[in-house]
Amino acid sequence: MRTLPRGLIVARVPRDLPENAPQFPPRSGLRPKGKHPAELPGVVDVEVLQQDGAVMWPPHQCSVPVCALRKADSARLQAWHAQWDSHVSARGKAAHTLAERIEQVLQEGLKGTDGRTAREVVSELTELYGQLEENQRELQELQNPGVAEDRMSNLQRGIQRFAALARFG
Repeated sequence: MRTLPRGLIVARVPRDLPENAPQFPPRSGLRPKGKHPAELPGVVDVEVLQQDGAVMWPPHQCSVPVCALRKADSARLQAWHAQWDSHVSARGKAAHTLAERIEQVLQEGLKGTDGRTAREVVSELTELYGQLEENQRELQELQNPGVAEDRMSNLQRGIQRFAALARFG
């Protein structure tokens, strides 16, 4: 949840407080009907991390009436943390699997036993490495180390060497 809107702050002494108007678009399904809670100064910006039992990454940003929010109980929080840890772990495993696939394609390409042209192998390696970089960026946002930097450097150098050999060899 982001900042509280001014319409929700009650004080005995009037103060000059910031408006804190919502920045995100209204949640889908909230229709303006006149005096609808979404039109009152009680709308807060939220980032939705879970919807329909699945993790949403990147988070969906929307604004909702504060009356639509409720405190999560401890059992739900424990379930959420377990689901989040599982999601982050699965994304990390996917990155390592991609790195292993790149290493495998490099070895097969150097041996020349798979019957593909060097240009096809370079194209596949480039596509796989691009996917791996995307996964690494996502894992960085998730605060997960992912594939080690030295392994990423070795993969990049291996792809560059293979491309040079394919071009001039």
